Amino acid sequence: MSPPMRYLEIADDLRRRLDSGEFPVGSVIPGGYVALKEHYGTTQAVLREALGILEIEGRVKPIRGTGLVVLDRQQLQRIDRGRIVYRDELGYYFNRVSASWSPVKTPTRSWGPAPADIAELLGVAPNAEVLIRYRILGPDPSTPLQIAVSYLPADVARDTILAEAHTGPGGIYDRLEEPEMSHGPLAWREDVSTRMPERPEASALKISRNVPLLIITRTAESGTRPGKIVEVNQTSMSGAKFKVGYDIDRDETATWPVALAAAENPPKT
Repeated sequence: MSPPMRYLEIADDLRRRLDSGEFPVGSVIPGGYVALKEHYGTTQAVLREALGILEIEGRVKPIRGTGLVVLDRQQLQRIDRGRIVYRDELGYYFNRVSASWSPVKTPTRSWGPAPADIAELLGVAPNAEVLIRYRILGPDPSTPLQIAVSYLPADVARDTILAEAHTGPGGIYDRLEEPEMSHGPLAWREDVSTRMPERPEASALKISRNVPLLIITRTAESGTRPGKIVEVNQTSMSGAKFKVGYDIDRDETATWPVALAAAENPPKT
């Protein structure tokens, strides 16, 4: 194996040793970095790359003053995302997994500039003031699993209930669709991406900065002003705990029973 791939080989072997129970869950790997470096005959830089993979997978965690702690292996929890918005007595929701989660800290709201990519989606200038509603959510107060930030343009939210702490039954989406604001029916679009967390995000979710974030960016378009984005919601979750899943529907061109294919796919080179 070529030297640049050595860290993958080490990660595979460490994963095997963890699976075998050589290092039990909750234990500290004996000797830590020094012992592992000697065992694999490698450099500290290569070893850190290997351990970084296992840290992202949620298998180990370096704790200052303690060492490399072996974590309980977690199965990724699926987030169902598709072309469906759901509704219950509390209002609209998009993910069955987090539908019952509540704020683990008091939500905040403020006025300020949105990140450049959010400002572009909202169709406002990069330095334009927007309403920012920030929440950290989870199944209980000790388990923060999701950061949800809503950005609303000033011409929609200024001097309205949208800027208040409590926006009433159904939240901001019901207020936007009510006759007073007259943006119903809203239409939504989502994009899914990943990036590494900033320090405040890692702290809020209690994860390492080496763990990538799963980012779901959702836009809400006015039903009465085509092209007008009335809110952008950005949800951030640990990529080591969650994965996106969705059902695949058949297009009418693929309705079964299907006709035999007329041509063979060319070989891929």
